[in-house]
Amino acid sequence: MNIQHGKLIIAAVFVTALITVPLSGCFALPPPEAEAYNVQPAAPPASAGATETGQAAEEDEVGFETAQKGSAGSTGKEYIQDGIQSLSPDDLISNVTASSYLNSMYDPGTAQMAEYSPSNVIDGKNETAWVEGADGDGTGEWIRIDFTEPVRLSGAYIKNGYWKSEARLNQNHRLKHILVEFSDGSTEESYLADPAIRDFSSMIQGEGEKIVFDAPRVTTYIRFVILDTYSGTDGEDTCVSGIKLFQ
Repeated sequence: MNIQHGKLIIAAVFVTALITVPLSGCFALPPPEAEAYNVQPAAPPASAGATETGQAAEEDEVGFETAQKGSAGSTGKEYIQDGIQSLSPDDLISNVTASSYLNSMYDPGTAQMAEYSPSNVIDGKNETAWVEGADGDGTGEWIRIDFTEPVRLSGAYIKNGYWKSEARLNQNHRLKHILVEFSDGSTEESYLADPAIRDFSSMIQGEGEKIVFDAPRVTTYIRFVILDTYSGTDGEDTCVSGIKLFQ
């Protein structure tokens, strides 16, 4: 190999070596600014928590509406217990009868005829009442509520006496001791407080005295029999202004 040719080979090798040397080792450059690439901070993705919370809120709202439409508490109509599905007891009343009731008579206070039939106990009015019509204080008289189908009952609210006015309440007899009878023949007894000793104006804002049965009963009727009464100041008629049953 002649000298000229050898020089060319050496020069070529030297140039190749320069090209293969990493630039970062010899000509370090500062990193480019983010703005040079027009890079914007990425918006954080919608978190799973936020989405689930929104969905849960929507589900809660739907669930609440469903509960409102289907629950017994909201409608006061349907209930299901131990395989018995029915309307509330008040909606299933087919008939109200009594052993006796006082004949209608003219009421000078309203200038109308007042009637004292047993159906008055379920009309929701304080101004009306069932008034038994037997001789004496009404001991042994009864009022009965029949249903269109078996219902479950746990107790009753009784508007004891004549709630039309405080004077009428005091004048007439009130329930003191009653027998409660069910369609299976079972019975139980309850004692009621004298409503005449209560504050009348606050008492008439409520549903009456609450009695709770010894155990829930499934029955096609309920009958209340008068065993004893509180005496009124005028006359011997025993009165009941309302009976509201609950499951």
